[in-house]
Amino acid sequence: MSAEEKLRLAQECKDAEPEKYCNCLTQLFAVSRSNRPQTYVELMKMPFKGYLTINFDPILMSVFSDASKGNNNIGPTKSFPQGFGQIYSYTLRDLPGRKLETRSLYYLHGHATSEQRVKLEDLVLTTRDFEEAYHQSSPLPHILHQAFAEYSVVFIGCSLSEEPLQHVLRNCRAIRDKARDMANSVGREIRLPRLVRLVETPAHQTKLESELGIEVLEYPRMGDDHYGLVHLLREALGSNAPPIVASGYDLVGEANEL
Repeated sequence: MSAEEKLRLAQECKDAEPEKYCNCLTQLFAVSRSNRPQTYVELMKMPFKGYLTINFDPILMSVFSDASKGNNNIGPTKSFPQGFGQIYSYTLRDLPGRKLETRSLYYLHGHATSEQRVKLEDLVLTTRDFEEAYHQSSPLPHILHQAFAEYSVVFIGCSLSEEPLQHVLRNCRAIRDKARDMANSVGREIRLPRLVRLVETPAHQTKLESELGIEVLEYPRMGDDHYGLVHLLREALGSNAPPIVASGYDLVGEANEL
């Protein structure tokens, strides 16, 4: 089933049985979990400039909040002595429209809250939800254009299958290509942001990823908690490699310059 078909099906369910629709989403996403992925904790210890997620569940929010309080031995880093920023959510209509804030967490498609019932307007999950969220008057496309055109980004767990997201990525590739061509025309070399997707071995770059200008890097699965991913990111952040940005399960994070 394509992404468009899934969005249409979700729209039909939302329109036909709004009460059951909310109950189902509450059961799926608003459940408290005592066992949080250790990978999330490890990602918070790394010097990322920020985190953008299309996940709905509150697990990442919980880990981020703990990190903000200095729990789990997480706190200010040498790169970011000021510590962590704020938590923003599209469906709360509090996404800043101009500039990404350092070390903040952005729920791009809204989020569920532990043990609270999901309301119809809480999540971006249907055809009409996406049309509204990605409309040119919405702050969401502006946030994504800034992230993908100005920063290096690593995608982890993101399928990138929704057309509105692909449209933003194509626009950002055009911006980067234009900047490169302008630099070349005057004999200058510039280091452009990189978009990298980390996937478990084996993997290869798809036609879509090539069109969007997204590199594909493999990592081996080491155990059930994706420690191969953590190992790869630690190596990158500890080297003199070109600047890239990192993320965790269905989230996009922005890393400090490597």
